[in-house]
Amino acid sequence: MHHLLHHAQCADGFASAVIAQRALMLQGVSADDICFQPVNYPDQLQTPPDGTLKNGDHIYYLDYTPPSKTLELLLFNIEACLQDTKVTIIDHHSTAADRHEKMQYGFTSVFDLSMSGALLTFFHFHPDGVAPAAIQPV
Repeated sequence: MHHLLHHAQCADGFASAVIAQRALMLQGVSADDICFQPVNYPDQLQTPPDGTLKNGDHIYYLDYTPPSKTLELLLFNIEACLQDTKVTIIDHHSTAADRHEKMQYGFTSVFDLSMSGALLTFFHFHPDGVAPAAIQPV
């Protein structure tokens, strides 16, 4: 299962989720194996809901980095019970920079202040691709 947790109420976060979904489906992942979950800092639930996360799943945070305590607990639980589960965080918000610098273990960090979340997501999934005009900077 691929869990796409994207920045809620944000066009950039939604575009990131759509880009990730399309890329995963092009890789042969079934739409039934992709879960969308909008997240924001005041939200109580910052991880996939209880019972939905299985060993071997991949969690993507798109245009969003969860709070440090949430990330630490998630990574601890993965290390303890779900060793084959992966976490990728793709973000460009300056408020998240320290979490990417301090916690460069246990997850893949894709972070760049000079690109939008959608553009970072596109290049993560299509490293040699040409981004669609709709997400290119003006």
